[in-house]
Amino acid sequence: MDRSSVTADQNRGNQAASAALPPELVPLDMPIHRDVAYDQLRGHLDGRVVMHVSVDGGGRVAAASVAESSGDAELDAHALRSVRNWRFAVPPDHPDGLSADLPMRFSSRDDPVASVP
Repeated sequence: MDRSSVTADQNRGNQAASAALPPELVPLDMPIHRDVAYDQLRGHLDGRVVMHVSVDGGGRVAAASVAESSGDAELDAHALRSVRNWRFAVPPDHPDGLSADLPMRFSSRDDPVASVP
């Protein structure tokens, strides 16, 4: 087997591996959601929530739901309210949008805004 055959096989393998990976949600704009006072969230700002987010071709959230609960209904609701206002990058290979899971970690020891691991 010559070198070009090996390289072609590797390229096909890399393309198959990347095609098998789910698309990644990359936030571009994460405005802070403020319809609930910070004091009302006190005691509900620590945990991890996984959201399932569907994004349209413009990067706007078309639908969002809790895929994995934090175990705290207030935190889950806060995560859902927050992510609905975010905007995401739309990859060139998904011009009509995409759907994927988005893990979010909240910590009251840091800034009260969610972080994306």
